[in-house]
Amino acid sequence: MSKRKPNVARNEITGLPKPREVTRIRAEDVPRLLRQYRSRYCVTQEEVARFLGVSPRTIIRWEHGIVKPLAAHLRVIYQMVSRVHIGE
Repeated sequence: MSKRKPNVARNEITGLPKPREVTRIRAEDVPRLLRQYRSRYCVTQEEVARFLGVSPRTIIRWEHGIVKPLAAHLRVIYQMVSRVHIGE
């Protein structure tokens, strides 16, 4: 009998693991997207940080490419910028 990981989402029909959700943006695109978003809509780093639930320092680090956001933050950033069609 094969052992399955209990926390892996599985397809109801095949029983195979479901593919991970795609975030649709790469971490390398975040600095440009955040700066464009903030510039176009006159939003401060503090306001973006509050929306994303991170510190303003984290936004600075993301915009400068010092660190990359986690996948959960990439999804939220994607939702934020895709609503206003930034980066197209």
